Amino acid sequence: MAFKLGDLIIDRIQMGYAEKFDGTPLYVLSQLSDASIEISAESKDTTDKDGVLIKRFWRAKTGTFTATNAMLNLNILAAQSGNEAQMAGQGAAAIIMPRIIIAQKTDLTVSLAGFTSGARITVNALDTNGSMGKAYTLGTNASASEYAISGTTLTLPTDAEETQFIIKYDRSVTEGVKILNSADKFPKTVKLTLKALCVDPCHADELKGCYIVLPSFQPSPETTIALGGDDTSIDFTGDLQVNYCSTTKDLYTVYFCPDDDED
Repeated sequence: MAFKLGDLIIDRIQMGYAEKFDGTPLYVLSQLSDASIEISAESKDTTDKDGVLIKRFWRAKTGTFTATNAMLNLNILAAQSGNEAQMAGQGAAAIIMPRIIIAQKTDLTVSLAGFTSGARITVNALDTNGSMGKAYTLGTNASASEYAISGTTLTLPTDAEETQFIIKYDRSVTEGVKILNSADKFPKTVKLTLKALCVDPCHADELKGCYIVLPSFQPSPETTIALGGDDTSIDFTGDLQVNYCSTTKDLYTVYFCPDDDED
């Protein structure tokens, strides 16, 4: 039986697949929800002397894609920042990043992973009410006013008046990532393919795959990042730019094949 156009029920977006125009994969988003595509257009109206509409001429379609990622996604952060994520590695590829430790005086010593001699470090008393207390200096041996470091091991001050300390230092990391959001850098345009799961209402027991391709999509740099609480999602939105050098001037394309069965 030949395929016929009809209704589809979209269950959800299973994933978003971003790539460069040459097909080089960039990232996959697997937690997209509440996704929508909105198309708008400018128009020019022809009216008679009384303002009665005779003909509306449509011009310049534009589109936006909006979705929410259920978790804070580092790929989205990097895409929105306009900078590529910097992956840490060995040697010169190591990344210097901060670390903060709260240590109890009864710990006596603290391991400073990634610390190298001469790196920035501060040690302060930390009151149980959260206020920062007096600062300590680096000494040869730990004392009431000094802490000591041997390699990557810090010996805490012996100050009898304090019970805990807050330590902040810079460390060299060979496994990790740095995402820099610069004020003068903006998101790059990508090709975004959305894989959706759907069903034919007449065959509701058969889950199918459906693809929506945005050939020229630019993520928006405007976003809100929820830092804790019940909501850790991040919005992923952007503009559908016209595939300008194509003969079809496509904003998006929908593909559906009835043979694309999903488990």
